[in-house]
Amino acid sequence: MTFIEAAIQFILAGGSVVLATYVGRRAPYLGALILLFPVKVIATLIFLPDGDKQVLSEFLLALVPGLLAVAAFALGMRAALYRMQLPAAFIVGLTAWAVVAGGIFVIGRFGVR
Repeated sequence: MTFIEAAIQFILAGGSVVLATYVGRRAPYLGALILLFPVKVIATLIFLPDGDKQVLSEFLLALVPGLLAVAAFALGMRAALYRMQLPAAFIVGLTAWAVVAGGIFVIGRFGVR
């Protein structure tokens, strides 16, 4: 990956986070949808090997179970949010994400396809 490719991905990803934060303060559901808009995926796909449909196909298929890890983070942090301080709730969400993401990785790497 060249410096320009990395810079484009950084700007697109950062821009989507800033926009989602700004909009999310006024409309949380819309902010969440903007945050989950696949701008980072699009930026990544641009720089994957051109014409290698097998790599693209596997990358796109891996996104689907990856959404389960994002859901685990969101649900875990939300469940902890009113029971503990924000940093601790964030750690609960990250732990939930890590457990689910780890399981997805193990299944994808060694298990059923």
